[in-house]
Amino acid sequence: AYIESLRKRAAELGVTLVVHTPVPSSDVPRTLRQADCVFVGVEPVVESYRLSLPNKFFEGLMSGRPLVIPRLPEMALQSAGLDGIYWFYDFTPESISDALKLAVRQPLNVSEALAQRTARFSWEQEKEKLITAYSAMLSRP
Repeated sequence: AYIESLRKRAAELGVTLVVHTPVPSSDVPRTLRQADCVFVGVEPVVESYRLSLPNKFFEGLMSGRPLVIPRLPEMALQSAGLDGIYWFYDFTPESISDALKLAVRQPLNVSEALAQRTARFSWEQEKEKLITAYSAMLSRP
């Protein structure tokens, strides 16, 4: 019903909405690069979802495309200040369509957006933090 409500709203607005079936992990970046924008529809049905940073969030960021995400605490914190990020504030078709309209209408330099995102989110940025955290856990009696 949720997807159908989005399809209906997209049709009313004359927006092309493509909902892909799941693709193999290796095809996700290529698939996302073909989109006008990337939608991450994590609904906060439980607290862990509200505070999550799902893979699709990072995959969307690394596509370099405009990203439409719910304004949930961790996703908002991690994406604050990045170019091409559009938040929706509730899960109504109107709120989502407003964010989608902004995402496809605002100009975005994809290579600059990707460089900005890669500078913030990369294995090089995270590996020392992760190694330090694991080392601390492993050294506990």
